Amino acid sequence: MKLLGVHVIGEQATELVHIGLSVMVMNGDADVFIYTCYNYPTLSELYKYATYDALGNRTT
Repeated sequence: MKLLGVHVIGEQATELVHIGLSVMVMNGDADVFIYTCYNYPTLSELYKYATYDALGNRTT
């Protein structure tokens, strides 16, 4: 599963877009988001939850 694009809308969008861009530039896949350690609680960890949802694995 490859990331094809990133859309973020909101006040702190600039804080999130670069994470997806970095994964796209290095040709990373879903595993990058799953195995990356994100600070908690931050908006950046939403990449991990979104990846779990895309894979069909609910974390709750």
